[in-house]
Amino acid sequence: MLFTNYGVLSDIGSYEAGKSPYGLYDMVGNVDEWVEDWFDEHYYSKSPERNPKGPSTGKEHVIRGGSWNDPGHVIYSTRRSDFWVETRTGFRCAQDTPRSQNQMTTSAEAREIRPQPTADSVKMMTSKDSAPMVLIPAGEFWMGSPDGEGDNDEHPRHQVSLDAFYMDKFEITVARYAEFVRSTKRSKPAYWDQVDSSKHGNLPVVGVDWQDAEVYCRWAGKRLPTEAEWEKAARGTDGRRYPWGNEQPTPGHANFGTDYVETIYDKRLAPVDSYEAGNSPYGLHHMAGNVWEWTADWYDQQFYATSPQRNPTGPSTGTTKVVRGGSWGSGPGGVRSVNRYGLTPTDRSGVFGFRCAQDGPN
Repeated sequence: MLFTNYGVLSDIGSYEAGKSPYGLYDMVGNVDEWVEDWFDEHYYSKSPERNPKGPSTGKEHVIRGGSWNDPGHVIYSTRRSDFWVETRTGFRCAQDTPRSQNQMTTSAEAREIRPQPTADSVKMMTSKDSAPMVLIPAGEFWMGSPDGEGDNDEHPRHQVSLDAFYMDKFEITVARYAEFVRSTKRSKPAYWDQVDSSKHGNLPVVGVDWQDAEVYCRWAGKRLPTEAEWEKAARGTDGRRYPWGNEQPTPGHANFGTDYVETIYDKRLAPVDSYEAGNSPYGLHHMAGNVWEWTADWYDQQFYATSPQRNPTGPSTGTTKVVRGGSWGSGPGGVRSVNRYGLTPTDRSGVFGFRCAQDGPN
């Protein structure tokens, strides 16, 4: 480590646990890194899809990655800046190559190197929010509750076949939504005046209505999950009641069963990567509790009686949208994986958030 008058620099090649999916070190932290492009706050709205190179002119170049001086909530991979300080700004180089993108080259040789995500099923997004996504494989599962269990709108229990899809591993965070608001100038959600970016960045965003969630997912190159996709991602294929199994929820499984307070961000929400004991069979966090999650489908109490068997997308019209998963204020029944609720699309309550999905490799 190099101690300077300005802070502490780490040797390159440190922080093995923080490597990128392609094995690159220090892509967050250590030093800000210059890139070639000129900075334009609105460039993403007009960027070409293939090999973008930034604006043709500008005043400052883009800085990426964050430095030793930045707090954790601002060193996410999508953050862009035109502000630099010479004592914490460095760079790395790139080179054109006809080889596969999955190769690492030196001046003498090349050898194949494959991305190493945390699990084979995790896809590291290249979209604007860089959220980790989990592959939910194609196949059948039983949707709804068996006779004698659950609420009326959970019947009849029926078999559904879904194509493969990806689902966000975590709920969309305050930090990611803040970047969306900054980039698109979209109105801030309800309760945004409670947000302290220095400590709330990894909490789920709340106070978003259905359209906020839908527009965010499209901005990130994704979409809202269908109700059927959400249920399969939450419970898998073995018919379990909760993401973790059939055991009644405990305080170790989920953030649920608490009373309403005004200070939601400080008192009620849990970090999106917490409660690992409550993960779904596919490794998704908070598919029970923390925040209700918007889905793409319109709500119809009787829809299961007429639902298509393959890739159902809900009714063609409606007045309320389906939310799933329960929240910090729900009881044990509310956080069951089959529980359905119809909500006015314009509702911006402090118990509603979302995550995104994406078509899989079918």
